[in-house]
Amino acid sequence: MWKYGKSYSIIRIVLSLYLFVLFIVLGSVSHACDSRAQHFDKHKVYINLSGEGDFGVMTIKGRIIEVMESFPLQLIVDVDGVQYYVGLLVETSVIEAGRAVDADILRPGLDITIRGERSETSKTAMIAKSIALK
Repeated sequence: MWKYGKSYSIIRIVLSLYLFVLFIVLGSVSHACDSRAQHFDKHKVYINLSGEGDFGVMTIKGRIIEVMESFPLQLIVDVDGVQYYVGLLVETSVIEAGRAVDADILRPGLDITIRGERSETSKTAMIAKSIALK
């Protein structure tokens, strides 16, 4: 009987350690997933929700439907039927085929990817830091 009691205790200790390590690993993986960028709108809108300095960074992929002739330019971009209002800054970089181009190249119908700062007041407004043409 002493043999069974001792082996049972060892099995309990090993099982407890295994479960402890499993919960620690699962908790770490869950936390890592929560701190990654969350995506919405069918993987066309990415919002960085991590607290690592880039909080409020938003990336959208869509098609320009309107360019407002203001200074700096303002765009309305369609992302799967949702309109995003994008303000450009003087320092906003516009990239086409890996090279910087002038923002005057932007026109309705172009497919673009915009990375910028999301608005604190509207889910569909942002200030563009960079725009890449497809």
